[in-house]
Amino acid sequence: MNTEKKSQQVFIGIAFIWSYVLWGLGIYLSAKGGFVLLESADLLKAILGNTLSRELWLITIVNTLAGYGPLIAALIV
Repeated sequence: MNTEKKSQQVFIGIAFIWSYVLWGLGIYLSAKGGFVLLESADLLKAILGNTLSRELWLITIVNTLAGYGPLIAALIV
């Protein structure tokens, strides 16, 4: 297997694993705590209004970090 193809496979693997694990953790935490995952406009309104609870902050940070899977994979590869 050539190096370029192996790099692509490693990139895709890291990106998907990072993203899906953190998204799964965010969904699990929100379901366990009985929280509803906020969408973009509601999330922005809650952040600006300083109305997010500590649990929702954690879930928001986990879901935000999940979106950076491709960036993390690119930095590693």
